[in-house]
Formats: sequence, C-alpha cells, structure tokens
Amino acid sequence: MAWMRRRTRWEISVFWQIADNPFRWFPNCTTTVIAASPITSKNRAANGPSGKRFEDFSPGDFDVIGYEFERGDIVGQNHMPFLYFWNTERIARAGCLHDMYGKIRFSVEGYDDDERGIAEIPETRKFLRGLAEQWPFFFYADDLKTDFLRVLIECMIPEVTFLTTASDPQNYKGAASYKLVNEQYIKLVMGLAALRIVDNKLKQEMLDERIEAIQSYMAQRFQFL
Repeated sequence: MAWMRRRTRWEISVFWQIADNPFRWFPNCTTTVIAASPITSKNRAANGPSGKRFEDFSPGDFDVIGYEFERGDIVGQNHMPFLYFWNTERIARAGCLHDMYGKIRFSVEGYDDDERGIAEIPETRKFLRGLAEQWPFFFYADDLKTDFLRVLIECMIPEVTFLTTASDPQNYKGAASYKLVNEQYIKLVMGLAALRIVDNKLKQEMLDERIEAIQSYMAQRFQFL
C-alpha cells in the first residue's frame, strides 16, 4: 500500500474549485457537497464577526462536507474560526449534530509547494495538536476516506518517525510506539464518546461499527515501533 505524502489537501483531485463559490462537487459521490470554508478576512466582514456556522449550510442535505484549514490560520495558530464553525453545543441545540457524524472531509490548504508531509511541518504540527486538545471530536466527524486522521494523530504524537524508501521518497508511513499512538487514540475515542451521549440518533450498534472502522483505519495507516 502506498503511503502518500500529502503536501496540502487530502484527496485534492476530488475537489473541483469553482471561483468565488463555496460549493464543490465530489465526482465519486451522488450528491453535491458543500465545502464549509473557514472564516477568513475575505468573508468575515460579509458574514459577521464570527462568520457562518455549520448549521447554516443545511448540512443534512449532503453526504460529504468538506472543510479546508487555511494556511493563514495555521501560521497564526488561530483556532477561532474552526471552533466557532464547529461549536458542538450550539450545533446540537440546532438539531444538526448527527448531520456531521462520519461525513466531514477535512483538508489543509496552502502547502502545495512544500516538499514535506503535513505532519513534518512544525507550524501544522503545532496547529493540529492544539486544535485536537480543544476539539477532540474528529473520530465522530471524519469520514475516514482520506489521510487526515492519520496526519492529525502524527501531529498529536510528540515523537513520530516517517518511513519511506529510496525508490519512492514521496510516499511515507508514520511510525511510533504503540504507547504514544494509543495515548492520542484514547483522547479521540473519549471525544467520540462525549458526543455519543448528546447524539440520540447514534445507536450502540452504529457506535460499535464506527469503532471497528476507526480501528481498521488505524491498523492500515500506522506502523508501530
């Protein structure tokens, strides 16, 4: 299995950029998908001091929802746009919490020209690690179709080794001790469990299937030292 070095967005090929339009089309899906862009200086004035909210996009209408982290927020270590957009207490009050369950496709924007993997860049490591501490719900929301969760956990782990080969140097696989990976895994499982309490549509059978899918994802994408 190839372990692709992602320079910016995961599965970038499935995004068709439409200028000045927040919508995207995923060719491998049967529905139009909204890309909930983070709050930036460009749209902050138009959408108010905190920008739009997840529930404003009628999320129940879509199978997959894309969210891009902008480089400016990463460099500035600015978590506010994300935390506002994905405020789970507010989303739950709006009755939209289950609309984010297992269908968010997160990506990082602005690192196309960087030869390093996302988890090798100090500023992205710091940004994603800090974000996961404040918002540990990625196991609940992520659609498990890209390398994002792998990269997130690589950023959360204090010591990780990137394995590659001389014949294919741009493909890599993160490796760390089972103990270090498990410490971060437990934090994200606890986030999943916390939202399970709030989401009355998430039945035990669904939760068991989700945990099994996450464990399969981890086994495929990590090598333990």
